[in-house]
Amino acid sequence: MKIWIKKQLRESLNEMKPRPKPIFGQGAYHKIYSSKKHPDRLYKIGDTKTVDEWVNIFQENPKYFPKVYRVFPYSKDPTLKVVEIEKLNTVKAAQELGLIDRFLINASDVIDCKYLSIANFFENDCIQDVIEAAENSNDPYLPSIIFKWAKFLKGVSTLVEKELNANLDIHVGNVAYDKMGKLKMIDI
Repeated sequence: MKIWIKKQLRESLNEMKPRPKPIFGQGAYHKIYSSKKHPDRLYKIGDTKTVDEWVNIFQENPKYFPKVYRVFPYSKDPTLKVVEIEKLNTVKAAQELGLIDRFLINASDVIDCKYLSIANFFENDCIQDVIEAAENSNDPYLPSIIFKWAKFLKGVSTLVEKELNANLDIHVGNVAYDKMGKLKMIDI
């Protein structure tokens, strides 16, 4: 009887495979997992070359990007790197970005800016017209939200253009707030 039980246990254990860790989020070049030890942190895993392109910018500019706790090789695949970063809140940022986007769509005939969009409303030749149109809207908070976002996006956009010679990838999933209420870019 003992032999039969041991055999059944062994077969059951062999059939059980470890469940893959659930993905918290992902981008084109990385996957993101939650930390079990630190609920306020995430692990961003991507190929070494791609991670090396952005990780230094994140580390050197905590004003614009999540805090980087550490960077290390992925033990299961030497071509990948893991970046442990602070977990940010995307909900409020998504709501505000949606508000700005809807406003820009509705006000595009009033604002004199060629190809007005969320990707360029903060540029010098557009921003004054955008703020004036926001001040004439029915939402008393809209001008301050637009001004805050314009200031943030102008700063981070200038940095990314200078360091990477690239444009920002501005969309709902790439911008968030930290615990202190500061806007940050999650991805470039």
